[in-house]
Amino acid sequence: LDSLVPSVTVVGPDGATASWGGTPVASPDGGWVWPPFEDADMPGIWRVKPEGAPERVFALGLDPAESDLERLDPGALVAAFAPLPTEIAGAVDRDFSTEDDGEGRGGELARSVLIAALALLMGESLLARWIGRRR
Repeated sequence: LDSLVPSVTVVGPDGATASWGGTPVASPDGGWVWPPFEDADMPGIWRVKPEGAPERVFALGLDPAESDLERLDPGALVAAFAPLPTEIAGAVDRDFSTEDDGEGRGGELARSVLIAALALLMGESLLARWIGRRR
């Protein structure tokens, strides 16, 4: 911030407000630097409202570890929710590593339709070229 302000309020993406604690330190360029805000734990748009200064806005993204889409085995999933009673319906003894990827359920029909459509388009192009040359 360009000037020392008495307090800073932070508004989270959900509308909840918090006070930015700590003591600001003078920076070499003549402004003031506040300590890191540790309570930003929700992704979204955050608003920083310094008292007597213009509002500032920043965006907070997800923790990259939360974007890991690898499947957990049922035991690890139950352990992740250990304090809560957890049951995986119908999948406790199931091996997800050998799961079918869908090729046997309509994959061949879709491939045949795609090849027929491609052949039809190529035939139409050749016919248009042949008719165009005859004129």
